[in-house]
Order: sequence, then C-alpha cells, then structure tokens
Amino acid sequence: MAFGGYAASIGPSVSVVESRKNCQININLDYPAGYQYAVDGNTYSGYASLDNGVSAIHKSTYYFSGYEQQSSTQSNFTGPYNAPYAVKDSIPDEKVWSPCGSPVPLNINNQVRIWRASNSTGSGTLYDSGLWDVSLVWQTCAE
Repeated sequence: MAFGGYAASIGPSVSVVESRKNCQININLDYPAGYQYAVDGNTYSGYASLDNGVSAIHKSTYYFSGYEQQSSTQSNFTGPYNAPYAVKDSIPDEKVWSPCGSPVPLNINNQVRIWRASNSTGSGTLYDSGLWDVSLVWQTCAE
C-alpha cells in the first residue's frame, strides 16, 4: 500500500497536537467463500530525528469491523537517533482471523507518536513514509 507520508513532531515551537498522528485504513478484500485470513506482519519505513531524551513509537493495530479482537505491532525509537528506518514486524502467534461466512473490512490503524521521555526541551520528528507491505496468511474455514 502507498499513501502520503506523515510525521509526528515535538519541539519548542511545535503544537502538542503535532506529537501524535495516525492513519486509519479500511480494506475490503474479495476472496472465495470457505477461506479466512489474518495479518501476519507489516514492513514499513521512514525517518527518525530525535534528540537525546526524546522517544517515539510507530504502532500498527489490525482488526475486523464489528469485532473486538485486535493484534498490534510496535517499534520503539530512543534518542539520540538520526537515521532512516525500515522495520519488518511480525504478528505474534495469536493472530486475529477474519470471520468465516462473509467478508468484513480489515481495519489498520497506524500511528506515530513522540514525547519527551527525559529531556523537557528536546526536539524530534518521526516520519512514516506511507509505504507499507502487509503480509497475510490464509486458511480454510472449519465447517
């Protein structure tokens, strides 16, 4: 998937609302009856520029519309850090499977968040490039 990138920032002249950004994506997949799928992992990239004492996270949460169960992946960044990043996250063993019977949208909530962990005047930015590679696993539905 590709979409416009976005960034979370913190600093002396930066509004607090800029410290957290998220993107909500809803995906309708067309697939044969008798199958279900789960998100297996996600590869994403961006750039982080963090002063000493500034921390940030890049978190993705996956769930199906109308269902409570979720799975998440998260990458943590701690300053000083000033480099591009590329992360391949894997979902733990307890995957969230799509319901059998009728397809429902897959929702992906992706967020970048930054805060001053131990530096009250620190600055930083965590940029998500907007390029994601979401991996799916499939299985047949139990009858």
